[in-house]
Amino acid sequence: MSVKPLYRLFGVLVHSGDVHGGHYYAYIRPTTKMQWYKFDDDRVTKAKKKDVFEGTFGGEDQRTVRGAQGKLMSYPWKRTANAYMLLYIRDGDRDNLLASVPSQEIPTHLQERFEREEAEKAARKKEKEEAHLYLRLKVARMADYSAHHNFDLCDYDHVPAFKVKKASTIKEFKVLHYYCSLMYAYSQQCFLE
Repeated sequence: MSVKPLYRLFGVLVHSGDVHGGHYYAYIRPTTKMQWYKFDDDRVTKAKKKDVFEGTFGGEDQRTVRGAQGKLMSYPWKRTANAYMLLYIRDGDRDNLLASVPSQEIPTHLQERFEREEAEKAARKKEKEEAHLYLRLKVARMADYSAHHNFDLCDYDHVPAFKVKKASTIKEFKVLHYYCSLMYAYSQQCFLE
């Protein structure tokens, strides 16, 4: 049985910069689906087909911007991203090579890392969703004022900060401030929820 010599593009390795330096990243289709992803250091994001096929061959392009007087102005712009390696997979081997990896084959340290990253992502999402409920409050003490001898009243970068619910009362804040003052000896900043 003969195998058809039909290959599909699966990955594009890109160098952005010039001969003196730059940055490397890759566009990859890691599954049998047609979705491309951009692998750029520790960030993986979905990519458009246009980015892969039109944004990786250098050359010049025209950029159009609105000038100070509102007129549109065009100028030449040098593209610095160039593909330096293309990866192809033979169509007949694609399903086998891009098959899902069973979870029992993933090393334990990677599974733990993935779980940790997911937990961190969920925590960032929750913090972002609840950000409107809190304010960051810095409280300078007399010791902060007397220890500082520059133009400002005190060094606000070293003043303890509190993450406080906006709905908190002064009485609730005083209780939080008291407990944080006790902890201040051990830490420069105290965040309470």
